[in-house]
Amino acid sequence: MEIVGEIIGAEIEMESNGPIYARLVNDLYQVVCLATGNVSNIDKDVPEEAVMVLSATEAGTDTNVTADVTQSDKQSGVEIGKCKWVYNTNPNPIGIEEESYIGTFTQETETISLKPKGAGTYYLHILTIDKAGNKRESISEESVTITYDPNAESLIRGVENISSAGNYQIIVSGITYNVHVEYYEGDQVWTTNKVFGESTYLGQANSDASKMSVVKIDGDLTIKSGVTVQVNHNSYGGPKGLFIYCTGKIELEGQISNNYGAKHPGENVYLWKNDNGSYETVSANGANGAAAVSASGSQLVGRNGNAGNAANNRLLGGGAGGAVASGWLFDGGSGVINGSKGGNATSYSGGAGGGGTTRNSNSVPVTPNHAWLYAGSNAAVVDGSWYAHRSAAGGGAGAVAGIGVKSKDAIRADAGGTGSGGLLIICSEKLVLKQGSKITASGAKGGDAIGTQETGNGHSAAAGGGGSGGGSINIFTNDIETAQGDSIATFLNVNGGRRRNS
Repeated sequence: MEIVGEIIGAEIEMESNGPIYARLVNDLYQVVCLATGNVSNIDKDVPEEAVMVLSATEAGTDTNVTADVTQSDKQSGVEIGKCKWVYNTNPNPIGIEEESYIGTFTQETETISLKPKGAGTYYLHILTIDKAGNKRESISEESVTITYDPNAESLIRGVENISSAGNYQIIVSGITYNVHVEYYEGDQVWTTNKVFGESTYLGQANSDASKMSVVKIDGDLTIKSGVTVQVNHNSYGGPKGLFIYCTGKIELEGQISNNYGAKHPGENVYLWKNDNGSYETVSANGANGAAAVSASGSQLVGRNGNAGNAANNRLLGGGAGGAVASGWLFDGGSGVINGSKGGNATSYSGGAGGGGTTRNSNSVPVTPNHAWLYAGSNAAVVDGSWYAHRSAAGGGAGAVAGIGVKSKDAIRADAGGTGSGGLLIICSEKLVLKQGSKITASGAKGGDAIGTQETGNGHSAAAGGGGSGGGSINIFTNDIETAQGDSIATFLNVNGGRRRNS
């Protein structure tokens, strides 16, 4: 190449390697000097193909695979800070766009750890960039076959290992969790209500709920205003918890709820294993139900049921006891009327409420029906002489609700509310709570009761049923953003249901 131009400040651009010639001329254009040179450092060649050595070609979902990666370039050298990698199930080239790759390098020879998203056949893609900006994609010659391994260090890690819809087992510390997974790939925007949990694994009269409902989103999730995400349920409650797992960001404008605990005696739920080896756990046994109340006297006595015990440390709340009431005791004398206990909570349901207890007879005792775990108890009513048939008592609320009972002339005795606070788990990279959004795992109210509406009539007795306990909301995220910087507690509701008064 021959260049003609000013010698001071001249810029010479060359597109290829090769010789370069220069002539120095005077004002008369007479050549006074000749010079030659050779350019050999122009790099237009792509880097060498990366060398990848995998530690295994078969592994389980909870087993780490490593790769020894060596990158090189014969001319300008590797710009290691720009080189990247990705591990996926695509055996074909994905191109040299940097945004298609996730992992980074710090050394030209480096060992990297490969974590699959779930079962499948995986390939390692390397993007090598040299100092001249040339790029090359290399794909591992060997693939890694990942089979689903039910053993996991925590429930969250187990769900992390799942990459398709279906029924799975996750085994943590000897406990097997049966889960049903609904899987969404890519960003999701939900503008209509969503109900999760198939009826086939809900509780029935002769069987407990058998599966947890898991919703996994491989991407971001937006739940628009007015939209409620909740669990399916029947008269025996909902699934063994609702678990929403999102690999990206959850932006909540609407509501996420599990107000229907499961018919199940409970088991420890090992949500997450901390670095020190301890677990974030929802205990099989939640807070205790309320103690029973009693009342005594010969006429018009009553007492509200006790509230269920509050819970902390991820426990679910205990159920309230039923109210007691006694009208005139026409048989003479005075007596004690005992109420019902609230049910203890489990890991999958707030405790159930006790049914109300009423009596209009001293000679005929009334035996209260106590709530049991998730099952609200039926009301108990005893009447005396024919003109005292105005007693009513409401049923206790629960995953399985208790029924109300009334005398023939009483006005109303409602069943307890169907529902109890359930187990709700939310796991995401980031959680954004917009104004008006809500996350709930609330109990249901006990049944109402009305004996008579006659003014001054002393023959009536009415006692409401106890409400069911609140649930447990468990949020795992790296970042939380709330509307106006409010406390996250502003957006949560795990209250128990109201207990009805006597």
